[in-house]
Amino acid sequence: GEDEGAMGEMRLQGQLEDMDTALVEKERLLLELVKNQREFDTMRNIYERKVEDLKGSIRVIEEERDKVLSELSSLERRPNSATSSQGKEDRERWSARLRQLEDELRAMRNKVKDHERLLSFKEQGELKIASLTQELNRLKQCRTQLQRRLATEAKGHRDRTMWLERQIASLRKETLASSKAIRSLQTQLSATSRAEHVVRRKAQIRQLQVQRQQALSSRDSSTLEAPAPTGPAGGAGGAACEGAGDTRGWFRRLVQARLA
Repeated sequence: GEDEGAMGEMRLQGQLEDMDTALVEKERLLLELVKNQREFDTMRNIYERKVEDLKGSIRVIEEERDKVLSELSSLERRPNSATSSQGKEDRERWSARLRQLEDELRAMRNKVKDHERLLSFKEQGELKIASLTQELNRLKQCRTQLQRRLATEAKGHRDRTMWLERQIASLRKETLASSKAIRSLQTQLSATSRAEHVVRRKAQIRQLQVQRQQALSSRDSSTLEAPAPTGPAGGAGGAACEGAGDTRGWFRRLVQARLA
């Protein structure tokens, strides 16, 4: 879902930040190693010259030592050298010189070892630089892959967000259209109800008019029927007066019925 996508993007972002921190630290270490290596390269010629000088001094001391040993050996072969005072002095002098040369030779050889050990550090530094460079390249590749994954996740998140926004906008548009349609239908319904009421009212009025007209017609029909003569069978004058009176009464009733 949307929440899982956001959480995945946050996890990738955290991994990318950790990787950036590791890259910065290793790049700093690599720069320091390279700097030390350059400084060592500057001093290397000096160390190498010192080693050569020491080796030359060692050769000189060894040659002098060999001469001293040879001199001591010749003293031993001389007659009375062990008992004569001169022989003893010469032997002590050459023995002291031999011990001095041996000490100098030992010190020179220790210095040579120290300088050679310092020179060996260059190879170790080069190996460290090569190893660290490989590790940095690997981390950079991983970082690039992680950035691509993060970009893909971010794009997917944006696409989902845009799709949801479009869906919401479409639903709002449909809701607005539905509201307008409902209001239009309600207006039509109200108009129809009013028209129906008017038609029904007119029909009622028309029905009342018809009923009244029918009532008037029935009253007129009963009034227009001629009354039978009821007076005594007398002269013509009396009959005529009664006929005229009945006619006026009938006409009066007719007028009243019309005016009613």
